[in-house]
Amino acid sequence: MFGRGILKFATVAALFAATFVPKAADASVYSFFFDGATFDVSATVTTDAGNNVLSINGAVIGPGGTSISGLEAVGSNASWNYDNLFDGTATPAVTNGGILFDAGSFAYNLYSSGTSIYLSTFNPDGPNSPIYNPGDLGTLTVAAVPEASTWAMMLLGFAGVGFVAYRRKAKPAFRLA
Repeated sequence: MFGRGILKFATVAALFAATFVPKAADASVYSFFFDGATFDVSATVTTDAGNNVLSINGAVIGPGGTSISGLEAVGSNASWNYDNLFDGTATPAVTNGGILFDAGSFAYNLYSSGTSIYLSTFNPDGPNSPIYNPGDLGTLTVAAVPEASTWAMMLLGFAGVGFVAYRRKAKPAFRLA
């Protein structure tokens, strides 16, 4: 009896979460890995419906690399023009302007030129190359991350399958009359 109560509660909680918990409208979450010659970047990017990057979390891996500490506001700095647009369904996923983010005390610009992807930084341990002199050429791997409501529906399905299996009566393989 106690197990059924927990199962009912979990089912109701999952339905409530999938239905009523607010979420960002038309937001997409992508996980990407940039495999570069000098630096690698492993990050999760959240975008709105217009592919504007809302947040970036992850790490720069390589000499002097560290965790990503923030996204720069759209605009330009001394060396880069950037638009902070990322479309995980397009090739390349970043636009020519690219994404400018901070890791440690250095700025990094992930951008494309044609179909190639580059990473530039003024980190003295890495490529010192602004946008007009492309830096760390690499490959970008992108994967979509399921939304919370998708996870809730999947868990609800597993709970339903478990409940059916629990309720099913075992029938003997054969009977002697």
